[in-house]
Amino acid sequence: MKRINAQLEAMLGDFQVRSSTGPQRAVQLRAAVEASELTLRAFNAAAAAGTMRSFQIDTEGSRANHVGRFDSERGSVSLPSSAFRDSGAAPTPDLIATCRVQSMLVAFASGVVTNGGKPVGGASPEMVRNLQNTLNGSPYLASEFKRAATTRDPTSPHKFGLERFELLPPNANIGGAYVGETHTMLLPAGALVARPGRTFNAAALTFVVGHEVQHAFNRADALQATVALRDGVNHISQSSSPIHDYTPVLAAYLGEVRKDEARGQIAGWNAVQSWMEASGKPVTLKAMGEADDRMRDFVPFQVSGGPATVHPDIVLNADMTLSPTAGNIEALGKHYFDRPTRDHFPLGSKERVMGLNHDHVSNYPNHYGKQAIEQILAAEKKAPLFQGRKPEPTFDMARLGLFEDVLERQGLDLTKSHGNGEYFDSTQLPSAPRTFNHTVQGKNAHQYVPVAPDNAPPLPTRLDLPAHPDHEFFRQVRRHVVELDRSLGRAPDHYTDNISSALTVQARADGLERVDHIELSERGDALRAMQIPKGRTNEQFTLRSAVATSEASTPMEESASKWPDAMRRFEVHEQARAERQESVLGRGHTVPNSVSRVGPTPEHRQHSLDDPRNPNSRDHDLYNKLERCLPNASEERLVQFTAACHRHRITAKNLSGLHVDYDSMTLSMNSDGLISTTAVVDLSTPPPEPQQAIQQIQQFDQQMEQIRQQSQEQAAQMSQQGPVM
Repeated sequence: MKRINAQLEAMLGDFQVRSSTGPQRAVQLRAAVEASELTLRAFNAAAAAGTMRSFQIDTEGSRANHVGRFDSERGSVSLPSSAFRDSGAAPTPDLIATCRVQSMLVAFASGVVTNGGKPVGGASPEMVRNLQNTLNGSPYLASEFKRAATTRDPTSPHKFGLERFELLPPNANIGGAYVGETHTMLLPAGALVARPGRTFNAAALTFVVGHEVQHAFNRADALQATVALRDGVNHISQSSSPIHDYTPVLAAYLGEVRKDEARGQIAGWNAVQSWMEASGKPVTLKAMGEADDRMRDFVPFQVSGGPATVHPDIVLNADMTLSPTAGNIEALGKHYFDRPTRDHFPLGSKERVMGLNHDHVSNYPNHYGKQAIEQILAAEKKAPLFQGRKPEPTFDMARLGLFEDVLERQGLDLTKSHGNGEYFDSTQLPSAPRTFNHTVQGKNAHQYVPVAPDNAPPLPTRLDLPAHPDHEFFRQVRRHVVELDRSLGRAPDHYTDNISSALTVQARADGLERVDHIELSERGDALRAMQIPKGRTNEQFTLRSAVATSEASTPMEESASKWPDAMRRFEVHEQARAERQESVLGRGHTVPNSVSRVGPTPEHRQHSLDDPRNPNSRDHDLYNKLERCLPNASEERLVQFTAACHRHRITAKNLSGLHVDYDSMTLSMNSDGLISTTAVVDLSTPPPEPQQAIQQIQQFDQQMEQIRQQSQEQAAQMSQQGPVM
């Protein structure tokens, strides 16, 4: 357990001096802060950074204070007086919970926050103010939030149900999210501030936070559904059968997440009901339905102007709250989870359109179905042959509510299945062969790739025609060529179009997925296109393509005729990339068969205490966690990764995520530790021998020890000098 640092100690001492009720409340506050390591860690960090400077008791009776209030501009944490006991040293459970919530808000405001995994600095004072006003404005929401922040996750007993806030990535196109693995609530930045010219939409944020906090309580059921899906997929994929029908296991999974989302909707309704009641607003069906657009899943809009009513299958309590009964869960599953997409709206349906994910194309069955489909196709890659033939992965798409075009436009990631998306749709009998396409990136990114019918029209003869499949890539190349033309003082003309077409075709043949830069060769006889990996300055990883400038005289029709062959070569590059992705983490030192190893075998080698492979090493848990996350990594890689984490103060407890970027050939290891930084490992070169990586651990520890000793010596010298007057 960490100790209170000097800055936080000073704050607690000041609170005791200023307390008008004697030392008891200060003693209770200290005990509440120390009751949770998460609370102490966040308060220590904020106090050390100067973003939190004082505690005080909120005496303003005119405003509700259920979870405390952090003023990020003044650096003060105001705690409700009702959370303290009149006497005694033991803190109330409410004071412990209030401090937990405040530690999350303080961290949110102090820069311990990420956006899509990347640090973006603290939330603005307006965001923090609106968020905690929302929590304090709904007694039900405040109570549930404190409960989630202090209730252990039964699937990870060392964790709480809710531990932190983060911002959603831009253009996520969802109202909020809960990540069970990290116990994090993700909120869109736009929902935390008032829109220009409008007042802040408190009802909307109240509903979203109420919905998302419920997922923390549903965590065990959600994890059980995920495990059941994994086990079911593994069993079916390894079965000796010509047909692998995944419909039952996928339907069971979607049924469980449907209940999870429906329970979240019920909690959102109750949070808004509590907010309206606490703020003195009339709690009527009309007022509830008009509070926010999300409430229309309960109280549909009356076109005729008649009285407001709930859906007939929803049963309200006398106080206008909703209980999570089986009937209400089924009703909200229908009116929320099952809402149709805009492109597949059933004739005569009275439900509202759902618009999730990229370009608002999806609904919940396809949102969750996408992840399951990717998992299934990856498992099918390893399926045994049946009588010399590959089994047929089969889905009843109509029964599951899945649509091939919606799944592909969300961005299907078929990397783990090497781009193989062949399946059978059993909606009709006999089952129809179909194909999913890799659309998370590349030339078909977020696009539906339909199967061309037998009487399909011929391929357009030029790439500048909008109907050509690679028209968008041509336009990208042409923009760069036009910019080059203008930099040289020449106006774009038909020669621009000709060479852009030729370069587009050649770039595809050379495996380029995009073009980031175009330049002329030194002698001016060639035009070069480059795809530059993000975050890489080493030119080793840049993909290149080039055509002679004389191609400017080649008609567009002639270069376009070579496009089909270029795309076949492009697919070869794509397949090679997929195979490289699968093998890169296992890249270690290769020992030829003719060479014998000298020394003891690995299983008998004695590892030092600094070696993370040693069960007694302090980094052994981290080594094991990395091995679980990266099962294909070689032993040398795992030791290398562990050493990199050690140097960046990443431990097994605060390791929050891994990201392999095969474009730049790097592995990033992220952490939610307050003093940790992201560790990045270059995968383009072989890993060092384990002993070299262990020496890096030892050298880092020696440097830290020298810094510690120097700090102690400086502190001792200052104490001998006495105070400065």
